[in-house]
Amino acid sequence: MSSNTDWAWDADPPLTNTYWDGPDMEEPETWQETATKEFPEDQAEIAIQKYAHKHKVEGVFWVEGGKRFVWGPDITNSHFSAGKPLYIWGSDGRAYVPWENEPTLKVIDRPRPPSYTLTIRHPSFKGWNLPKEHPRHFLKFPKEIQQLIFHFAITVSGPDMVEPQTIHSNWKTEIRNVTYHRHINHSPRCDPREGICRDHPQERPYLAICQRHDTIGPYTKMHYVPRPDIDSTFLRTSKQFYDMGLPILYSKNEFFFPMVNAYRHESPPTMLPGSEIVHRPEPVFKPRLSEEDFDTAFNHIDKKISRTELPGWMYYDHFIRFLHTIGKKNAALIKSVRFSGTARIHHNCVHELCGKEGCDEDLVAALEVYIPFIRRFCTGLERLSVEAIKDYTYERGVANGFIRAITDGPMITEEVFSPLLEELKTIDNLKELSIIDDSYDSADMGLAFADETVKWVTDRAATRKREQREAYAKAKAEEVEIARLTIQVREQNVHCGFCGEGHIWAECWNLCDFCGAFGHFWKACPEGPPARDADE
Repeated sequence: MSSNTDWAWDADPPLTNTYWDGPDMEEPETWQETATKEFPEDQAEIAIQKYAHKHKVEGVFWVEGGKRFVWGPDITNSHFSAGKPLYIWGSDGRAYVPWENEPTLKVIDRPRPPSYTLTIRHPSFKGWNLPKEHPRHFLKFPKEIQQLIFHFAITVSGPDMVEPQTIHSNWKTEIRNVTYHRHINHSPRCDPREGICRDHPQERPYLAICQRHDTIGPYTKMHYVPRPDIDSTFLRTSKQFYDMGLPILYSKNEFFFPMVNAYRHESPPTMLPGSEIVHRPEPVFKPRLSEEDFDTAFNHIDKKISRTELPGWMYYDHFIRFLHTIGKKNAALIKSVRFSGTARIHHNCVHELCGKEGCDEDLVAALEVYIPFIRRFCTGLERLSVEAIKDYTYERGVANGFIRAITDGPMITEEVFSPLLEELKTIDNLKELSIIDDSYDSADMGLAFADETVKWVTDRAATRKREQREAYAKAKAEEVEIARLTIQVREQNVHCGFCGEGHIWAECWNLCDFCGAFGHFWKACPEGPPARDADE
């Protein structure tokens, strides 16, 4: 980059890292001043260009390789109006947004204007927009290449997880649609107590490059186009895409489920379409369920009954509602799940400790209900992670005198969780189990009291894998032996001493057509052959 290159800016971009809160405070520096401080060895013009290039300052030109470049605004989804929504009042006196304003598939699938499509499409579009008969059509790619493309489009990158949100709400205070969040994996950068474990689903920027002209000459304008981590809309392209992508979507992502909270803002109401009726079943925590109760709940998911008919403990539960939403066929494709919650020692919330929203549901009580659902629907589950958070509320309550110390029940996480360990062994296809705590600064977060169960699950998976290999090797050996004997019979013209056909007697399948036994025909059957016609 030379010092005599042209540079300009269309307008001063907003301040990036400074704030001004009143006349008594020192006036903040402009971004141009910040640029000269960040690159003190360069001239002001060069420093501004470098700063604009590095920090993506809109409207500032820089020159590289003799060509001019400039950053433009991000191209976001502005298809839907962001105007002031219409509110109506529900039967509970709260304001709701009518469901009619929700985007439908007809609206979502509407083609973009040609000018917009030309802006964001890939430069190689003309080379890959090919008919099915073309040898380089997508479906002619090797399966490995196709799967890589599907992985890129419908899986979350890295070790992070997908946190589904399946609760509808059009309450003005808590607008919610069916979507998902990217949950940052268990690490020092993730602490649910600080609320920093979620990330916006649109995190993968795609660079759109546009060629423009002005009075000076041609230049390149660059835009970032944020796209969702998971863009499953292309699965609607065809049934073949749907069948190829669905197993990847559910088996290659790890799904994260926190515990439910009964507070109104965590389990919000919704106004039903076409009426003023507000639907909010009582979001009670998991009750003690009998076998009949489980059968009824299983039937609700099998038949996919309307969500408004679900009881409150199913309607607001993140995991069970997810199973109801995706159905049993897709649930069987899930390979990896993580549950996170507090292994509660205290059972009665105190306002001074738990606040008006109260505590989330007990992790152990929830898992006792989840395990039968996993055995029934998640038949392909191979990896289960349980994040058991320590009951800090109980410790604070005892220390401050709000809660009386428990003397006749579980007092630590190990005592609360231990009765559940045997139940976890009943998940038949499980190959990997991890039970971790909330020691976010620790490299080894496994809970020692669960090591035996974790090892038992791992050993069972290893034993089954070894048995499968041995069974496969035995079957192959038998196949080879049968082929050898077949060749031997053919070469030596061997005949069965029982039926006279071209095989050895040990492989004879000619059975008595009366009793079905080997070693005699029906005429010599000891059980007495049926009477036959004289000419038979």
